[in-house]
Amino acid sequence: MTVLQRTLLCLRWVGKHVPLPTTFAPSSAATAATGRFRISTSVIAATSKIDFSSHHGFLPSCSYTSIVRRHSSSSTFVQGMRHLQKLKEDQDEDFCRESWASGRFLVLYDMKPVLKQLEDGKQWGIAWSNVNDLCDILQEAHQSTVEESIVLNCISSDTSGPAKFAFNIPAKTDPEHKREIEEALGGFAVSERKAFFVVSREDARVLSQCFALLQWHSKNGFCSNCGSKTNKDPPGAKRVCPNCEVIHYPAVSPVAIVLVTNGDRCLVVRQKKFPPAMYSAIAGFCEPGEALEATVRREIAEEVGLEVEDVTFFSSQPWAFPSSTLMLGCHAHVKQGTADEVNLDEAELEGSRWLHRDEVKAILKENTPGRGDGVWFPPSRAIAHHLLKSWASQQ
Repeated sequence: MTVLQRTLLCLRWVGKHVPLPTTFAPSSAATAATGRFRISTSVIAATSKIDFSSHHGFLPSCSYTSIVRRHSSSSTFVQGMRHLQKLKEDQDEDFCRESWASGRFLVLYDMKPVLKQLEDGKQWGIAWSNVNDLCDILQEAHQSTVEESIVLNCISSDTSGPAKFAFNIPAKTDPEHKREIEEALGGFAVSERKAFFVVSREDARVLSQCFALLQWHSKNGFCSNCGSKTNKDPPGAKRVCPNCEVIHYPAVSPVAIVLVTNGDRCLVVRQKKFPPAMYSAIAGFCEPGEALEATVRREIAEEVGLEVEDVTFFSSQPWAFPSSTLMLGCHAHVKQGTADEVNLDEAELEGSRWLHRDEVKAILKENTPGRGDGVWFPPSRAIAHHLLKSWASQQ
């Protein structure tokens, strides 16, 4: 009896004793390829023993905990996360190769993602590649193999789709090399910052993680404990030192970004590296042993010489520039009874402005460089934009 026949007979037995949906489906294409089938998305089975050995004499014992009814989207999400977890943690090279075979690859040339123009001719998207096309490109370019790719944590947005990976092709001195890669993928290699602002929100999230992980791998080729060369694990979720056996995981640096307000006015600042006339919220890295609220108060005191209170968390955003950071957006009010006169730290900032709520609304509505009085804010892809927008929309 085949595995599938035994599975269906097992499910038929369960159907006589537990009310279940009448349809069953493979958990995903990748799961089906490994021969494992699960009850459809409205049912989750965990681990208590149900013995089928006495039923017709040939059914194996099946491990379940309890059959728990769940909302279908929740069950699908968990399924996708478990698949990704298996890829990253089990170190199963065969399973990893199966995922490569059915997966999609985000290809970068010299750390620049290859994008293609979408069908509408106006928007850009990631030029995803399959493993066969990528292998052909690498073979012709005499580059390393697909094993150098890294898994991306984006299966949660498309649990029915294949696993996704990223692969960077190092640049060569021959200018034709880049053109050949672009032609093979049907796209163009675009700088990472530009790419982030011309693709969809979902693609931008994928690119953000891709840049952060590839940068981390490129900077951690040697063990910080003993100095030996480290090895990437098959999915690219960590690096292992063969000498002292220390495991190195990608690190994330938390950054507080805060909009300071005082009644109907908010404070915006600009750094020298900003594009001309662009102003944003105050931002700074969290220090070891420091709470988010303490970081906010310290950064504002250091950079603009103000004391604040009522620090509230707004939302977060991963940000790949200059490295893997997690932007933690906050609002804060100038402390009552204290002055709101700004005293800039000129080593960090070159300018600041107090803007009325109506001014912020007008700038957000236009938000084009070089218009009006020249002030503009980061585009909607940045968390600073939403800090300003959420405050401006309050009455």
